[in-house]
Formats: sequence, C-alpha cells, structure tokens
Amino acid sequence: MPSIGDVKTVFGRTYVYVNPNQALGPGTWLLSDNDETNSGTGGTDTSTMPIYGQAVVSIHGPITRGMLIYLNTAGEAVPAIATSLESSRIVGVAMESANVGQVTEFTQNTVMDIFNSSSITDEGSATLEVGKSYYLSSINPGFWTTVPDANTSGYLVIQCGTAVNHNYMAIDIEPAAGDVDGGVYAA
Repeated sequence: MPSIGDVKTVFGRTYVYVNPNQALGPGTWLLSDNDETNSGTGGTDTSTMPIYGQAVVSIHGPITRGMLIYLNTAGEAVPAIATSLESSRIVGVAMESANVGQVTEFTQNTVMDIFNSSSITDEGSATLEVGKSYYLSSINPGFWTTVPDANTSGYLVIQCGTAVNHNYMAIDIEPAAGDVDGGVYAA
C-alpha cells in the first residue's frame, strides 16, 4: 500500500499518491503535469511546470510565489481570499513572485514545491503538514490554511491542495461552493 507523498513514474509521466479526505475512502495517484525537475536553487524548476495563464499584477499586489490568485474584472492578478465569491474564484498558484504592474504566471492541477510556506500559510510553519488538506485563507489574501473559516456568513471554504510532503503541494483547486460556470445558483 503506498504512503501519502509517494512518487512513481510510468511511461515517462510522474504521479504522486494523495488522499485529500481519508473519511471518503482510499487515496489515489494524481498525475503531476509538470514532471518536475529540481533546479538546484531551492525550488522546482518552474520552466517545466504547465502555465495555465499569465496576468499583470493589480494594485492589490505584490504576489509572492505560491500564493493563490484570482483575476479581477480588468483581468489583473490579485491575491485570492475566501471572504466573497468574486475574490475566491481562484485561477491558480503564482509560479514566481511579481510586483504591481509586472506579469505573473500561474499554474494548477500539478505538484509544486512550496519552499516558502512560512510566508504564504496562515499557520506560518516552516514546512507543510504532510497529508493535510489546504484551503484558501479568509484572513490573509493569497494564503493557504489548514483551518478554513466555515462559520462566518458569506465566507467560502475552498480546498486548494494537499501537502504530499513537507515541501510539496498537490494543487487541486475545487470550485467555490455555489459557483457553477462562474455564476451562482440558489441552494
């Protein structure tokens, strides 16, 4: 039986074993789109990661590598936060840091080296908690958290990934509850 965080390569593709919710059943192998290599500079070589998009950082920046971002109505990158539906429509995770007016690239549905977890998680720990699900923060824009606020009216609980080891996050951004194709439906 594989352990959470185990990695295997089959036909040249890399997979990581994850179990986002052990109460719902056994784990599964998640395809790592980036088939990553380490650049030797303390992080994943982002040149091998899939780019899902890019955008200019809004006046609400800067954006730090690893932050969760959404696009505002002008198409600019903004750190996401779980306090409203609009600000929690996450398009991806910033692949590199960028200041206001600079372009940032973002990715999703991959495994990413989160070597700066102390500066992008509410918990502020130096490493990720292996096997834990991480959610969009309702406290700090762009941050991840292991303890989402499910009690405040209007706040959203959005699972964004699972720590597969102390420095790697399997990114799997769930849609905001009540958000269907960018619109809201009545519950």
